[in-house]
Amino acid sequence: FTMDYLYELVDQGTDLSNAEDNFGLFTTSWAPKPAAVAVHNLMQLLQDPGNGTVAPGTLTFSLTGLPATGNSVLLEKSDGTFVLVIWNDARLTGPVTNTDIVVPNTPVTLTLGSAAAKIAVFDPLTGTNAIATASNSTQLTLSVPDHPILVEIGPNAGPPASAGTASIPPPVIPNAPTGVTVQGPAT
Repeated sequence: FTMDYLYELVDQGTDLSNAEDNFGLFTTSWAPKPAAVAVHNLMQLLQDPGNGTVAPGTLTFSLTGLPATGNSVLLEKSDGTFVLVIWNDARLTGPVTNTDIVVPNTPVTLTLGSAAAKIAVFDPLTGTNAIATASNSTQLTLSVPDHPILVEIGPNAGPPASAGTASIPPPVIPNAPTGVTVQGPAT
């Protein structure tokens, strides 16, 4: 499991040729960048009110075809729904020059130890609606990209109640500009 840090909340300046000015999740006018929208979507998909009464469970599964740079982590919500997060942690820029590297999606087969009532696949970069679903299945082929996708498994698997909402509430920051509405792209 890797730990990532988000640096920084808002850009320091507007000079696009100065990388140091542009590390924020939001522009200087508080418009969300794609990373801010993805983090928002990820938090929406992982939200858990914590009011379930299910004791921690286990899920028997295997992933076939995951590349050496691939990773996964299994989470469980309080209602017993499992969330399998899968991603390919491949290099995205060249080691010597700042050249983008296109990492193709990798087909990975998820095999479950027993049939799942529902399976829903989500891509936080594209929104909070499921990009694939299955019912009563023991196997599903996934297209694993260079960023995390979430696979919900269990009888309650599916989009969160807030799926389809695209607005990101503006951050509460002292001395932040007033009257700025922060909106994400439609999901």
